[in-house]
Amino acid sequence: MARRMIFPLERMNSVKHPRSGVIDMEVDCVICRTRLYVSDASIDAVLTSLRQTGAAILICTCGQAQVVRLIG
Repeated sequence: MARRMIFPLERMNSVKHPRSGVIDMEVDCVICRTRLYVSDASIDAVLTSLRQTGAAILICTCGQAQVVRLIG
């Protein structure tokens, strides 16, 4: 079952790591506490989902699905 994480818009400040090709979403997995990253190739889809629906699903390497929702 997916866990829901709700953040105000101002907390969703993604940080790009230029050498690694991933974007740090500044969210940690609620199960294993691993930092969640999105690849450059997928970031447009994640941001579009957040803009259009107010939510996105991020999958951790441990297999935990997390619903990230925007508030505000």
